[in-house]
Amino acid sequence: MPGNTIAVLDSGNRPLPKGQRGRVAIASYQLRDAYAIAEPDFLTHDYGGRTQRFLLTGDSGFIDQAGRPISLCWVAPGRSRAVIGVSRRGL
Repeated sequence: MPGNTIAVLDSGNRPLPKGQRGRVAIASYQLRDAYAIAEPDFLTHDYGGRTQRFLLTGDSGFIDQAGRPISLCWVAPGRSRAVIGVSRRGL
């Protein structure tokens, strides 16, 4: 989707290569500075040739060899409901 970037990061918040599982981070013009439930974790990172602000999610995933994001979700602390599943949708 234009204007959105999905990155998968390691434990040191560095981008992982395709196929490696890590924490899903989202950069988008649609992100808010704050949310009603909790303060989000943001990271500013040079990615894709420019500096972007990423929302660090509680989800795990990877980018497949075709460049599609695959998210692997589970119940994470602070979530309002259980989330368990696998998605192959383009985010």
